[in-house]
Amino acid sequence: MHELGAVGPYERRYRPTTATAKALAVLGLAIASTLVLPFFPWLVKALLVGYFAAVILKILYSVANGGVAFRADSAGVTLGVILTRFRRTTVFIPWTDIDEIRLWELPLDRRRLPYLTVVRRPGAPDLPAGPLFDRLRTPSGMDPRTNRVMTTWTLDVGRLRTVMAQLAPDVRLVEGRTPRRQRPSPRRRR
Repeated sequence: MHELGAVGPYERRYRPTTATAKALAVLGLAIASTLVLPFFPWLVKALLVGYFAAVILKILYSVANGGVAFRADSAGVTLGVILTRFRRTTVFIPWTDIDEIRLWELPLDRRRLPYLTVVRRPGAPDLPAGPLFDRLRTPSGMDPRTNRVMTTWTLDVGRLRTVMAQLAPDVRLVEGRTPRRQRPSPRRRR
């Protein structure tokens, strides 16, 4: 296959960022308001607090352990877990199945969310699916298994370009284009 040579694999790990701190603060606020608001029955409060606490622990664990967010090596690209999801969401895509890696931003009110999307070649074998991925929707309308928001990790575009030039010269790195939303197929009324 490909030889790594002097370049080696490129790997980015989850790390503490301001987005992580904001997410933890919002989740902490959600726990506090759930406990304070009088109109929630105690069982609902317990379930909500338990869920929010579990999400906080998962984010803290992933960031503290420096879990792999992105890896490009001689075999292909690995996209790490989606931090707010509890089911396994790590995806490996071999270089032979990749058409391009797209870096883009989703404009929000006052800021932009950076995204990385691995665009697969037409006819590439299906990736593992599951009920989680069937329910996930991405802002770009693309396959959620190959789309990751980069708020808890950063990407060195120059390093990625160097690694891709050596390991997968036929795969393009596209920057700055926001993908168009794919319109959902119209449903027939009966």
